[in-house]
Amino acid sequence: MSDNDAAGGLPELPKGSKASGAARFMLNTAGGAIPFVGGILAAGAGAWSEREQARINDFLKHLADMLAAKMKEKTQTIMELTARIDMQDEKTAERIRSEEYRSLLRKAFRDWAAESDEKRVLVRNLLSNAAA
Repeated sequence: MSDNDAAGGLPELPKGSKASGAARFMLNTAGGAIPFVGGILAAGAGAWSEREQARINDFLKHLADMLAAKMKEKTQTIMELTARIDMQDEKTAERIRSEEYRSLLRKAFRDWAAESDEKRVLVRNLLSNAAA
């Protein structure tokens, strides 16, 4: 499994071959047919499946960590944005409630890829200037 692919840092999904599934099937089938050796073969097939499941679990954990980091960045940006906007000013409050401003917010956060703190600050400034 590679750390990142070209599409935004998402790790490559682990791939299992069809041959490995067929091999596990044969091991389990032979395990039922041969009493003593069957237990050993079934244990081998189980270990094989667990190793593949561990790869998928690692992938899902990495994906969840990546999404949590992205949400943390968005939350921080929104908190900083609300601290900068003067909600007591009626014109500013009206602008924030407008559909145009909400559309701008959706566009700013739709393809959120703030690789740097500088980019996050630029997005925050853009949104706060649009509100003011």
